[in-house]
Amino acid sequence: MKDELKKIGDAFLESPEDPGAVWRTCRRYKDLLMELTFLDLDGEQERINLGLEKGIALGPAWAALCLDDFLRTKRFINGIYQAVKQLRQSVRDRSIHMLYAGTGPYATLILPLTQFFTPDEIQFTLLEINPISFQNLEKVIRNLGIEDYVREVKPADATQYLIPEDEPVDIILSETMQAGLRKEAQVPIFQHLSSQPGARGAILIPERIELFLGVFVSGMSTSNSLNRTLKFDSYFRLDRHEITRLNQSASEEDYGISEIKIPDSLDTTYDKLAIFTEIDIFKDQQLRFNESGLTVPLLVRDLRYTPAAGETIRIGYSLQNEPGEVIAFKNQVA
Repeated sequence: MKDELKKIGDAFLESPEDPGAVWRTCRRYKDLLMELTFLDLDGEQERINLGLEKGIALGPAWAALCLDDFLRTKRFINGIYQAVKQLRQSVRDRSIHMLYAGTGPYATLILPLTQFFTPDEIQFTLLEINPISFQNLEKVIRNLGIEDYVREVKPADATQYLIPEDEPVDIILSETMQAGLRKEAQVPIFQHLSSQPGARGAILIPERIELFLGVFVSGMSTSNSLNRTLKFDSYFRLDRHEITRLNQSASEEDYGISEIKIPDSLDTTYDKLAIFTEIDIFKDQQLRFNESGLTVPLLVRDLRYTPAAGETIRIGYSLQNEPGEVIAFKNQVA
């Protein structure tokens, strides 16, 4: 099994990126992980999400199916690998300590690293709150024989977990999100973990998640000069700098409102008003418009039936009730 995991890891790191090859590699990876745990993807209990104080934790089946989002999987694994390689250049006297918050049933994003680094070079603390996912995670670790890489595996809510000050972390990894940062707990997880003394210098993966209001062409444009997407402005960003600012100045659940003016002269070829999600995983590893389930545009209005040119839209991000956008229209059309 380790030989197969090594081949899969090598394939994920191949460059240039071939989408067909990436898809096939993800299929192999999924087959391997299913063999390790025998998780029932059709089970009723496996499809139940857990409600947290702020957001949800996906059921094991839904978390496992994230592997089908193949470019997302490859680019996260590549980004994490690059981050560890970078840190190894400056941290030579000890192992790199990575905190993986919300592993799902497989800890998908870090398993290939065990084939490229030794336990003396990297150690993991793994957090997973769903009991079925946690049990499967323990099986994966045991069946792959990678116990030496795991400093701790804990059935914990990452939004409440306290990092031991004598065991600081170098990397905080969490991929607990959906497009638009809706529903799941990525924001409170990053805010809570990165603000602790044991994580002051930690690299966040992903490094940046940013939400924009914009428009796009849903069909094929006949104009050679027209980009398919047009971003108006950003209304929320999650990165190290912004988390520090939010922790110092924002309320616990609301993150401010932006007023975004739709141009009066908006080209009518743009037929959808939407929320765009951009993700910088690490360095050159990114996810942009429609490259992943994490970056599909979220429809706000169909402009074919309800034009928005000249309107001002008030939009912000909130954790109240359920994580996601809060939005209102201020009609300024004459």
